[in-house]
Amino acid sequence: MDERSQVELVIETLKQDLPTLFEKDISYDIYTQDIYFRDPVNKFKGKTNYRIIFWTLRFHARLFFTQIYFDLHDVYQSADLKYPIKMSFFNTRAIVSNTHLPITISFCASNYNFTLRLIHKFDGITQ
Repeated sequence: MDERSQVELVIETLKQDLPTLFEKDISYDIYTQDIYFRDPVNKFKGKTNYRIIFWTLRFHARLFFTQIYFDLHDVYQSADLKYPIKMSFFNTRAIVSNTHLPITISFCASNYNFTLRLIHKFDGITQ
């Protein structure tokens, strides 16, 4: 497969997988065994650990929210072989306190870097 086809496959896979990540497992075919993940709190390497983070997201989403939606705004390839992703999460909390609204909207940005291995850097959540 040539580089252009690989790029198109990565973008299409991300577009298909990310909107349903709270409902079902994503495809890990585009990731290498030595994928590196970094967010503001965690850093880890390896496809198995990457799978665990998505399982954990689904588990906690079902535990703490009655409804959760993922809205993918944009995925594209930038000039430096990065894949910026803009997304938001909408959720309804299972337990509502007097100090919090039951519905939360979180806006996120994430970068997937396409090199010899795929690197996922999560830039964080803003509310």
